[in-house]
Amino acid sequence: MKKVEVHWIDSFSKVGWREVDEKDPKMLIQSFGYLVRETDDTVTISTSRTAYDDVCDPLTIPKVAIKNMWEIVV
Repeated sequence: MKKVEVHWIDSFSKVGWREVDEKDPKMLIQSFGYLVRETDDTVTISTSRTAYDDVCDPLTIPKVAIKNMWEIVV
């Protein structure tokens, strides 16, 4: 499996009242992991895998949220 780094914008929610003009935080996330699957709409990565390519806790990111993604070569 390829190892990748993905920079993506996450969603944000805040509990309770807030000012209408209060700025939302920029939620730029940096994730690293094994590329499990890539479709036209999503990228799925996992930080752990077995020798048999089973993965644990995969994360699926919509491509519209991805700013940059590249393969990590070691």
